[in-house]
Amino acid sequence: MKDLHIMHLMVIPFKKGILDNTDYNRNNVTLRATAKFTEKLSSEFGITYANINQNTTQEGSRAFEGQNAYASALQSPVNIPYNELRDYNNPFHSFGGYYGTYTVNPYFIANEYTNNGKINNLLGNFSLNYKLFKGFNINTRLGANIVGTEINQTTPQFKYENHLIWEDNLRLVERENRQKSSGAYLRRDLNTRNLDLTATASYETALDSDGKWNLNTTLGYNFFDRTTSQLTAETQGGLVVPGIYNLGNSLNQPKASQNDSKYRIMGFLGNAGLNYENKVFLEYSARKDYSSTLPVANQSFFYQAIGASAVLSEILNLDNTNLNYLNARASYGTTGKDAGNYLLQSVYQGNPVAVANGDIYDINFPLNGQTGFQKEIKLVIRILNQN
Repeated sequence: MKDLHIMHLMVIPFKKGILDNTDYNRNNVTLRATAKFTEKLSSEFGITYANINQNTTQEGSRAFEGQNAYASALQSPVNIPYNELRDYNNPFHSFGGYYGTYTVNPYFIANEYTNNGKINNLLGNFSLNYKLFKGFNINTRLGANIVGTEINQTTPQFKYENHLIWEDNLRLVERENRQKSSGAYLRRDLNTRNLDLTATASYETALDSDGKWNLNTTLGYNFFDRTTSQLTAETQGGLVVPGIYNLGNSLNQPKASQNDSKYRIMGFLGNAGLNYENKVFLEYSARKDYSSTLPVANQSFFYQAIGASAVLSEILNLDNTNLNYLNARASYGTTGKDAGNYLLQSVYQGNPVAVANGDIYDINFPLNGQTGFQKEIKLVIRILNQN
């Protein structure tokens, strides 16, 4: 081994949120290494691991439905100081009726409605480059990303105490339709694995002895694979014991849903570029993909593009003018797109009582890869640049 470089980096930031009970804690470790084995063979390696623990607020559209602490604060009684509301267990600031009848104490929402996320993210990459001869390189890159996410959401159990209010004509009546909650707990686990492999062979050479005309070509193969697994479960009917957030504490049978998916696409690609004195450029690229989301009989789609550009400031020799850079380019091509996962057949979703959604039958139709068109004409101008 002729040369080896290793670098490591560790970052541990912690940020406190604006609202109570919100924060972001991230531990990040990165390791990178480059190695040159011979004059022709070299490689790079990198791995990054991040552990994230964050507490955020839940969302809600209206204050009297709970969840949204900010909306509740905006509609709180104006004669109650916010610094006193922070002690939401105080009888005058809780559910005894002294605080108010319309909204829930915003500090109670911020601290008791929790939304916690734990994320483990592992990102790795490896590349190997071999110079077979002058101008001809073979490069292989492999990347993987594995992410595990755990989300826990809790909704507290509470109820206002009954009390009387004055209505029109001095009628003393009991306040109705007040905000209350029987409690809830939701757990969601999501695991994702992405794998990407790209192998290319590139060649670059001059077409004449003066080196004015140059040609570069690339042929390659790309493979991408994604696997996801999601499991979601939540309590039903409320909590048996207040403050115990566990699926086993559900008043009724918990509801659960599971979604596992796999996606794979691979493609063959090519690119050719021709340039004259690095002033005039002509490029053509093409790619054919095979997707797992399309029918076997029609599983591929092809797209291509051609473009040309000219550095007019070099061709017209505008060095001594205020026009520092002038570039004109034009391109025309097609774009390709496959379909979403599992749309090839009509399927039953399952028991609508036991799963989180109510649709029990999906009707799908024959699919083909989509091809679109795009074109571009662009003029880049830079003036009065003194550097």
